[in-house]
Amino acid sequence: MVVRSAIATLNGEQVVSRSGVYTFIHTYRHFRNGRRVVLCGMLHLGQKDYYSIIKDTLNSCSFILYEPICLDKRTAGFTGQQLDLDSVLDINEFIALEILAYYARLVEVFNSKLNPGFSLEAREFDAFYKRDNWVHADLLPDIHCESETDMSFSDALYKRIARLSKSKKLEVLNFFSSRLLEMDDGTFSVQDFASDIVAIDTNDVFFKLLMSSTMQKKRDRRCFEVFDSVIAQRDPDSIGIKFGVAHIPYQRALLERRGYRLVKSDKICCIHF
Repeated sequence: MVVRSAIATLNGEQVVSRSGVYTFIHTYRHFRNGRRVVLCGMLHLGQKDYYSIIKDTLNSCSFILYEPICLDKRTAGFTGQQLDLDSVLDINEFIALEILAYYARLVEVFNSKLNPGFSLEAREFDAFYKRDNWVHADLLPDIHCESETDMSFSDALYKRIARLSKSKKLEVLNFFSSRLLEMDDGTFSVQDFASDIVAIDTNDVFFKLLMSSTMQKKRDRRCFEVFDSVIAQRDPDSIGIKFGVAHIPYQRALLERRGYRLVKSDKICCIHF
């Protein structure tokens, strides 16, 4: 894909242009007490210098509220080489496995050994989640918690696929099958990944299928329940929030309802072309 003009998605929180893929760091201050809040919208796969900027920004905050990210576990076992599509029971399972294989192959394609500039958010921040001033603020389980969870990405995905019409299932299947073929023959590029970001965020079928669990507003409301609790108990002068970029539009609204006003928005490059 060659981007001739910038394409903004997710209410403008994510931008794909000729030079790369961008998200934003929003800085807010409370209109009365002056407390600073830094809201970082994250892309879960990006270049290491992008994650370095996020780390430096969050290190200036007294407390950081985070969304647990662990793509390695979510896609464990679903590599292109290991996927046995001949053994699946029905078309819904077939499509679900194709999607899981796609995300697993992204990790392979942009492996830091093959592409030294790239990394995963999960890999970059794993150690940070264990710090005392990093606070789990999501309904999803903490990735370092030993307890089991009933939430299953693959099961939820299967159910959403089953509700699609035959034509929409075919659309999804063709999209991910073609991408897996490109990965297999080595022609899948960074620009193709950017194209996929735009497709998933702007196509209603893909967006509802892949992003619905991410976009549950109850997860964002949970984040701000934790936010309110941290303020009540610790009264910090600054708080950082690190969640996926799809969460940011609603989280900004929740923040503004609490009397915080935007000071600045810094656009940062996640992936350079």
